[in-house]
Amino acid sequence: MCWEILAKPGEPPKLFAIDSVAAKKLLADAISAAEQAGLMWQKQPLTLTPSTELLRLVRLSQQQFVKEGTAEES
Repeated sequence: MCWEILAKPGEPPKLFAIDSVAAKKLLADAISAAEQAGLMWQKQPLTLTPSTELLRLVRLSQQQFVKEGTAEES
C-alpha cells in the first residue's frame, strides 16, 4: 500500500509504502506505547447502528436518485 504524506502546503507530497505485516506491527507498537502512557485502547470491535432517521434519509436519497436517473433517461 502506498500513501502520500502532505507535510506542508505547497510542498510535494512524500511517498510512504507499507505492507500489511508492517502496518500490523506499527499499530501494535502504537497501541503498546499508548497503553504505557496511560491511554485506553478499545480492544473489542465497535458496532455502529444507524438511527431510524438516518435509514429513512438514505432510503429517500436512493429513491430521489432513481427518480432523477429515470427522468434524465427519458
